[in-house]
Amino acid sequence: MATTAAGVSTFLSFYFDSCLRSAASALGLGLCELRRLLGGSGRGLPTAAHIYVVQLGHLGDALITIPLLRALRQAYPQAVLRVVTGAAGAGVFRDFAGVLVNDVVEYNSKKFARGAWTESTEVPRFSGAHLIIHVRGDLPLLLNYFTNYRAAFRHCLVPYSRLRMAPLYLLGVSAVPATKTHQYDRIREVGHALGLNLSQLPEIEVEQAWVDAARLVFGRHSLDAERAIIIHPGAPWEFRRWPLTRYAAIMQSINAKSDFRIVIIGGEEERALAAELRRLGADFIDLTGLLSLTTLAGVLHLCRLYIGNDSGPGHLAAAVGARTLTLYGPQEPELFGAIGEQCVHLRGAVYCSPCWQVHCQHPQDTCMNRIGIREVELAVARILQLQISVG
Repeated sequence: MATTAAGVSTFLSFYFDSCLRSAASALGLGLCELRRLLGGSGRGLPTAAHIYVVQLGHLGDALITIPLLRALRQAYPQAVLRVVTGAAGAGVFRDFAGVLVNDVVEYNSKKFARGAWTESTEVPRFSGAHLIIHVRGDLPLLLNYFTNYRAAFRHCLVPYSRLRMAPLYLLGVSAVPATKTHQYDRIREVGHALGLNLSQLPEIEVEQAWVDAARLVFGRHSLDAERAIIIHPGAPWEFRRWPLTRYAAIMQSINAKSDFRIVIIGGEEERALAAELRRLGADFIDLTGLLSLTTLAGVLHLCRLYIGNDSGPGHLAAAVGARTLTLYGPQEPELFGAIGEQCVHLRGAVYCSPCWQVHCQHPQDTCMNRIGIREVELAVARILQLQISVG
């Protein structure tokens, strides 16, 4: 009886939290639609227009925004183009879009913070803007858009997402469809409405300097890049992480059945993951915390395959043209998945997926646990054209 009561309490807490977050998301969409109706079309801007693009997301979010910046710069070469972003996105835009924008305005939002958060910047006011494009933001920004109501306004929020319907499917309503529009497709739609021509995929043109730096990295380890399989076992949210024991098993399988070499990547804060994989008996080259963003782009461009959870490096791998195998659980790959010409997705879905990734109803049996070792092993073999014998 006590176990049943605890289970009901856990579900109710999860359900009401999901309802509040879904309602907040719907409110944000409504405010963006209202602000859009107040502004002009955004076409025919002055030659030296002031344009703001708001993207508070992280690495993957920033990457799919770069084609929009490129198209704006091509259409308005003399415009003052500013991108409003958080600390995580600022480095991405400076490294990969520095020649496109006049200024990277840092605004650290609590909504997009990872770990401890301290407010360090005031909310931008967009005074003098001719056009504001909202990709991802927070409520204070949404309210500030109304202070300059004369500026044209467009938003890139997907009109329908399954996650906003959490109050229904969590109660067992099976008719709730999956999201059909990817975030990048929505960005392209907005670009088209503004008379812009965005690339079909959010690709990054790889610079020779990045490739040269990557070759030096591989050379230091006497490794042929074509024999390198890059694995990122981390993710910013623990609910997105495939168990390390399974990553270790995959690494051991690849090492036993092929001559490919495993290379682990990640941020400085993910060194403990590499240490645990080593403790589990995995053999690999450890580059965790050692690569700049541009060198990482070169490494991913040259490697044979990238394997990882739903996190930024997977989006970067796709953007530079790498073969990717990305593992999904609580997030919708239909909405936010890595997209490229050589991307493969595996998803371990349960009835409560997608979720807001704050609480988990099944911490002992997460949706990521539904992805089996054999399933990943078979996918690796297919991507590498069966050069790894499975069995």
